[in-house]
Amino acid sequence: MRHSVISSSDHRSATLWFLGWGFDDAIAPSLDLRADAIILWDYSDLTLSLDLSQWDSFEIKAWSMGVWAADAFTAAHTGLAISRRTAYCGTPRPADASLGIGADAIRLTIDNWCEANREKFARKIAGSAALAPLVSEFMRGRSTSSQAEELTRILLAQDFPPPPVTWDVAVVGRRDRIFPPDNQRLWWANHAHTVEERDIPHWPF
Repeated sequence: MRHSVISSSDHRSATLWFLGWGFDDAIAPSLDLRADAIILWDYSDLTLSLDLSQWDSFEIKAWSMGVWAADAFTAAHTGLAISRRTAYCGTPRPADASLGIGADAIRLTIDNWCEANREKFARKIAGSAALAPLVSEFMRGRSTSSQAEELTRILLAQDFPPPPVTWDVAVVGRRDRIFPPDNQRLWWANHAHTVEERDIPHWPF
């Protein structure tokens, strides 16, 4: 897992921002960053080469496949003090056809991943022609081969799902074409204190 500390301060708390699959920290200008923010991406593995002991507590924000990554990472780092968790347009069960995207759909994406399909995928994320160029630009920092490898590793990891965690807030996009809204509703009905529905596509920023 790669990381970038976008803002550095004397604060003792930090936000761990888990991005969606295929992106990198070029997305930072679209995020609402306050105090210390650590952007995390590329879930080919979940090893983090950053000493987190300099912070006392963490807020977690996660988007799309990053929701799964956040749960998997915190399950392996149980000593972290988590003050709040907010999920955007995703669930921690992406390979489940009823609760996420579905394993078959993920395999199809891997098998057919190329530059042209990356552009189509960006348009689905954006939900509109106006926003599509921005989303597409934020994906171009990654090679298609690295994105395919990352998604392959994520799919393999789904054989060992992280234990369920209750999130504080889950944001569901009614126009989401990546994680079906009904699947998100089904999961978060039992795993979030508050579920917020917004008239947004998969891109929540």
